[in-house]
Amino acid sequence: MNNIKDKFRNAMGRFSNRMYNFMVGRYGMDDLYKFLLYTAIFCIVLNLFVRSSILYFLGLACLVFATFRAYSRNITARRRENDKYLALTKDIRPFVKLQVRRIREIRTARFRRCPHCHKALRLPNRKGKHTVSCPNCHQEFKVTIRI
Repeated sequence: MNNIKDKFRNAMGRFSNRMYNFMVGRYGMDDLYKFLLYTAIFCIVLNLFVRSSILYFLGLACLVFATFRAYSRNITARRRENDKYLALTKDIRPFVKLQVRRIREIRTARFRRCPHCHKALRLPNRKGKHTVSCPNCHQEFKVTIRI
């Protein structure tokens, strides 16, 4: 049994080295790649329920373009594309990050905005009325947490 495990590990090591050598000089993955991949998965899964050829081809196009970008050797062009994507989404990304964090920490924390500086504050999930001091503007305000 150990012999089979060793052969499998050696084969995986060789495959890993070949993939590493193949990707040398190629662009790889970035934020735009991840967005395209998630969009492709979303369109293809949604297509299972809606049955639309437009969704199917949109998902397929996103998948092909993401793969093309990952394996491309034109690094400067891919970096420019990613920079444009990041510039377009610079206002949306912090909001989405906060929403994902809220969902992830729903059992342990509540998020409230400071009424003075409007910064999002992470508060422990304790029921009742509390007085909170904002770490950003140092103003105190009252918060009610309902569980």
